[in-house]
Amino acid sequence: MFFKQRFVLTELGEETVAVPMDASENSFHGIVRMNETGVAIFRALQEGLSEEEAAARLTEEYSGLTPEQALADVRKLADKFREAGLAEEAQHA
Repeated sequence: MFFKQRFVLTELGEETVAVPMDASENSFHGIVRMNETGVAIFRALQEGLSEEEAAARLTEEYSGLTPEQALADVRKLADKFREAGLAEEAQHA
């Protein structure tokens, strides 16, 4: 998965938001609000990790989180990014 735009994470009050850095006509013109887990998933996906790799990282960071639940959480958020038009599947060569 890759993001169609560059985003920067910033804290706004007590929450973290992803703000788009591109200002083209077809770009996203909003902010994405996320909780702590969402931020961890966003960062992992932004680094280019697969959904499975991102889930593995979550299980390392959060004790008590099962690999199945981590993968379900990653997929749920990744689907939301795709549905919003912010990201798409990476093209394999």
